[in-house]
Amino acid sequence: MKNSIFENEGLFVCGFGSELGTVKSNNAKSWLSLTPGGVDGVPVSMDGVNCGRVLVNVGSLSDELSDNVVAEVDRLKKVGSPIVISCASGARASSVAWLYIAKKNGLSGDEVMKQAENEAWISKPPLREWVRKNVGK
Repeated sequence: MKNSIFENEGLFVCGFGSELGTVKSNNAKSWLSLTPGGVDGVPVSMDGVNCGRVLVNVGSLSDELSDNVVAEVDRLKKVGSPIVISCASGARASSVAWLYIAKKNGLSGDEVMKQAENEAWISKPPLREWVRKNVGK
């Protein structure tokens, strides 16, 4: 894993500034950006890479958003894996990756909290509670 702060089940997570390097160095086939479209030079598409974008704002986390990000990761996995998930610091991206992993593997809220205990999003109450609440659904 190169330029990535996290890798699990073909999902690479990174923060702002390392997305392109992470996509290229890990031969990623898909990229999910959690930042607003067209911001900070993040491309909407890239040759040879399937791009997706779901805005994950810590101030508006919801059950519907949980369903949307999991569905987008599923869609991108079907068109090309591995996948890079990115946001500004990597915390939201890591929480999305763990939400996906937990839902696909039937992990409980407590199990995902234990497995992800060293992740930055665990110390952010809105992200922690969003993941915990939505893994069992």
